[in-house]
Amino acid sequence: MTSDDDMTLKSAYKKMFSEEIHEGKLHYFVNTFDKSLSREDAYKEFIETGDI
Repeated sequence: MTSDDDMTLKSAYKKMFSEEIHEGKLHYFVNTFDKSLSREDAYKEFIETGDI
């Protein structure tokens, strides 16, 4: 499961899927963004990482 770094969503997912998380059947990934970068700088960094 993937979402942004929202405490309300995190709490809800942990309550709904606590058993699956505990058993290792579900993993929770958080997307975070560096909002200090301009759009151009973020694109340049993306291209440089080679994650296309």
